[in-house]
Parts: sequence; C-alpha cells; structure tokens
Amino acid sequence: MIMKVGKANTKKEGWELRQKDSGWGYAVAHIIPLVPIYYAASRRTITPFLYIFIGAFIIGFFAPEEVSDAFAILATPFLAKAGISQAKKYGSLKIKELKIDQ
Repeated sequence: MIMKVGKANTKKEGWELRQKDSGWGYAVAHIIPLVPIYYAASRRTITPFLYIFIGAFIIGFFAPEEVSDAFAILATPFLAKAGISQAKKYGSLKIKELKIDQ
C-alpha cells in the first residue's frame, strides 16, 4: 500500500485535515505570504482566504487611510480563524453525510 504524505488529493482527505485544525497556528500563519495558498490547496477550501480578503476590504473602506494597513494585518489572524472554523464545520458536515450514505 502506498501512503500519500503531506497531500490531500481528495475532498474527503481535505475535510479530514480540516478537523485537525483546532488552534491558532494556521490562523496566525496566514500573515506569512503563501501560507493561505498552501492552506487552501491542502485543505481544499478558500473560506479563510475569502474571510481575510473581504475583511481587509471592509477595513480599508472604513478605517482611516493611515492605519488601514495596520488594522488589516492585525485582523488577519482573527479573520482567518473565523474562516478556518467555518470550513471545519462544513467539513464535519460533509464527513457526516458520507458516513450516512455508506
């Protein structure tokens, strides 16, 4: 049997990987460039990226220009955590649906 290491090649594997995301590690790491892309590819979700993008857009729209970048960077972990939590709930729901169908 060949084991795949570090890759989620199916949606089900992506949903299962999302269930392991319980802390703030990936949420804080979303500040680092390319981490959101890796997370989206390995977990098969763009939800955290969308939360960050929309949240930063709203912050940039309403915050004063001088501090909008700083606010967006400070909000990134919180927005990513909200997106990760939402993706985790969706993954859990889809895993339960698979178990019911089998």
